[in-house]
Amino acid sequence: MGLASEKAELYNEAITALKLYLATNPESANVRKAQDQIYIIEAKKEKAAKESSPAAIAEKKKNEEEEFIKKLNGSKWWRVDTEGAKGNRFYLKIEETNLYHCFYNATYGYNVCNWNEGKLSGKQLSASHNN
Repeated sequence: MGLASEKAELYNEAITALKLYLATNPESANVRKAQDQIYIIEAKKEKAAKESSPAAIAEKKKNEEEEFIKKLNGSKWWRVDTEGAKGNRFYLKIEETNLYHCFYNATYGYNVCNWNEGKLSGKQLSASHNN
C-alpha cells in the first residue's frame, strides 16, 4: 500500500502506510527497508513541496519565457495584405530582446518603422519607441 501511494505521489499516505506496517512488528530485515523507504518518501515529499512553491513556479515560468525568446532570436516575419489596401506590407524582426517592426503603406507609398529597444517577455514588450 505504501509503495503504491508513493508511485501515485501521495506521500503522506505512503508514509502512514509504512508506519502502520512497522507497527505490526515485521521481521528485523524488513524494518530497516521500511524505515529507509520512509526516509526516501519524506525527501520526495520535501522536494515536491519546494517545486510547487509560488517562487519555484514563477522561476520556472521565467526560465521558459527566456528560452522561448532565445529561440526567436534572429527571426523575421513578413506579411503582405492581399485584401483591402492591397500591397500593404508588415515586417517584424527580433534581435536578442529587441523588436524591429515596419509597415509599408502601399496606398500612399511610405514606410513607418520603429526599433523597440526593450525586453521581450513572453507575449509582452516593455520598450521605448525610437523612430
